[in-house]
Amino acid sequence: MSFDIDPDLLARVDQVAKASGVSRNAALALGASWLIDDFEARSSRRGG
Repeated sequence: MSFDIDPDLLARVDQVAKASGVSRNAALALGASWLIDDFEARSSRRGG
């Protein structure tokens, strides 16, 4: 499976990753982790 990522968004990810001293993949993984945590928190507040 593959996804097209908006080039401007990818440039922002690269900028933040470089400033934070992490790789692009690490920055994307951290973002995915935050998204999952947020989704699960919202789902639990709604009762599942």
